[in-house]
Amino acid sequence: MQKFSITIPMFSVKHHGGTRILLQLANSLVEKGHNVIILTPEDKYAPIYPVDKRIQIKFTSRVGEEKIFYFKTLIEFIFKIPKVDFILANFFPTFYPSLLAEKIGKGKLIYFPQGIGETYPSFKGIASLFIKTIETFSFKFKVPIVTTSQYQRESVLKLNKNAFFKKIPFGLLENTFYPEFKLDDNKNKKKLLYFARKEKIKGLDDFLEALNILIKKNLKFELWLISREKEILSKFDYSKEKIKIKTFSSLDDKELRRIYSQVYLLVNSSWVEGFCLPVLEAMACGTPSVMTDSGGPKEYAIHNYNCLIVPPKRPDLLAKAIQKLLLDEQLREKLTTNGLESAKKYKFSKFAEEFERFLLDFK
Repeated sequence: MQKFSITIPMFSVKHHGGTRILLQLANSLVEKGHNVIILTPEDKYAPIYPVDKRIQIKFTSRVGEEKIFYFKTLIEFIFKIPKVDFILANFFPTFYPSLLAEKIGKGKLIYFPQGIGETYPSFKGIASLFIKTIETFSFKFKVPIVTTSQYQRESVLKLNKNAFFKKIPFGLLENTFYPEFKLDDNKNKKKLLYFARKEKIKGLDDFLEALNILIKKNLKFELWLISREKEILSKFDYSKEKIKIKTFSSLDDKELRRIYSQVYLLVNSSWVEGFCLPVLEAMACGTPSVMTDSGGPKEYAIHNYNCLIVPPKRPDLLAKAIQKLLLDEQLREKLTTNGLESAKKYKFSKFAEEFERFLLDFK
């Protein structure tokens, strides 16, 4: 098999789901003998996910806490991307320096946008319009695009009906997510799991409103929160309502599997998701989800078959679905069984093989 070299410019290598996907892909490619380079700011490299030692890590200068300094990073990307076979841009800000690097002969650009339309809703006014415009414009170029869901595919086609792309559904690492415990039958200890993120598009306020509805109905449950953003945890002050809350921050896959396996259900309130790994991971661990119709997850999520799906921005319906699942043991058992079967179809090894084959077609 032909070998190739690839550079992945990244704003940060920390804890986000997109980072995880890129690192798993990088690990797989280097395992197969390809040369992989990750380019990132020096002070933004703090991975919590495994990074193969054979991956070359190259740094741009430090960014600091001011986001405006990322513009300096974008310029550095153009010149610090080494000459390789491929440049993999996974986010519209890194797309443009990667495009310029391609134009000066540093490698063929492949666009792998993991989220489309997820950034600009968190801004207001002119800033939101500007971000939306530059993201939309990034899909106007004749560049090969990889998407992970039918929703992303349709989103790209709306922006450029002539776009050339390949849909490669993501998957789970083998022997990583599976049921580890039997569910606690004590109905007073049913645990709701929620990934708390401050971005507006993640629907945090919707979830908080749904929680208030559930509390007023005197439903009994514990709340387990996964969040690395301590500033938003203050919003979850339910001591007066005597709701027990347990929080988690940085977790490896083993710890995450144990949490998924112990909770009664996962709640996702996002407005838009490109794929949404947590819902699929939870399914693989025997935990069903109550989720919003955020687009990407419908690649594997089917309402009333392996999860419950409600419209986004409707906390009343979100609360109603959570209540339904909390009280209906037979429904939960059905969703769990079907979720386990659904998750088996999505394997990371298949995703990595198809991605590698896609790249080799351009070699």
